[in-house]
Amino acid sequence: MAIYTLPNVTSGYDNILLEVIQQVPLITPMFTLFTFVFIFLTGMGMQQNKTGNADVPMWATLGFLSATFLNLIFSLTAGIIEPIVLGVTISLTIFSALWLFMSRGRFE
Repeated sequence: MAIYTLPNVTSGYDNILLEVIQQVPLITPMFTLFTFVFIFLTGMGMQQNKTGNADVPMWATLGFLSATFLNLIFSLTAGIIEPIVLGVTISLTIFSALWLFMSRGRFE
């Protein structure tokens, strides 16, 4: 008895992804988290090196927007991402956008 059977490639790449997600259910939330952290830290680091200070609310909003768009693409095929992960990502995007708009001055 095999521990893991190879996915059927003739049925399409989305079925391969679904079979992998069935074996490792945390892969899409972790990929979402990786996307956010990568954009957040990379953007802040590049801005810090260029200007001397980093705009945390802006990079948090950009990171969550990227993660939300990625999750919306994942949601096109049923079963790739759970609705709770999509909802949490959208709500965090809204909160970070509010943080961005509230942190700005009146004429900024």
